[in-house]
Amino acid sequence: MSHFGQLLDDENVLKRVAKLGYHTPTPIQEAAIPHILEGDNVMGAAPTGTGKTAAFMLPVLQLLGQHPRREEESYTFPRVLLIAPTRELAQQLAANFRDYGRNCGNRVLLLCGGQNPRDQFEKMARGGDIVVATPGRLYELMTQKRVDLTQIQCLILDEADRLLDLGFAEDLQRIVRRLPESRRSEEHTSELQSHAAS
Repeated sequence: MSHFGQLLDDENVLKRVAKLGYHTPTPIQEAAIPHILEGDNVMGAAPTGTGKTAAFMLPVLQLLGQHPRREEESYTFPRVLLIAPTRELAQQLAANFRDYGRNCGNRVLLLCGGQNPRDQFEKMARGGDIVVATPGRLYELMTQKRVDLTQIQCLILDEADRLLDLGFAEDLQRIVRRLPESRRSEEHTSELQSHAAS
């Protein structure tokens, strides 16, 4: 039976994992983390409650720590893009990234509906290391040239099956076409899909 210290070596991430009381990686974490750290494209499916979110967030946080951020005139260029099907899920995932990365010094930028536009634009003007967004809102902001995704290194589609079921395929294609070709992708399907896949 492994422990997180055998999968990850970023001290800030490991301290946070210990503080949260995580001791033994779940099967999805044990399977996904090494591949993500190697830079492989990953598609993961597992039932709810098995640690899928930590399975991609923890190694991504370690990778961010290994690659210095690019900043220009106080603007931080985003390096990670996480797309979620709903505003509620995007808000939850942004909170998860902030929680897991509390010791890492990364800034998370949430882009979805239901936010104060002025506050959102002020935050966008500063950028962030990680962008968490819903596809419709993200594409709208991209066409307005309010968000710069030219430095994205990692694309994560959370609940990829729901994104397609909710009719976001066209928006996703438009977004992906505007991202750097060198990025890698991680897709995580929802519980319904994972039961079918198990």
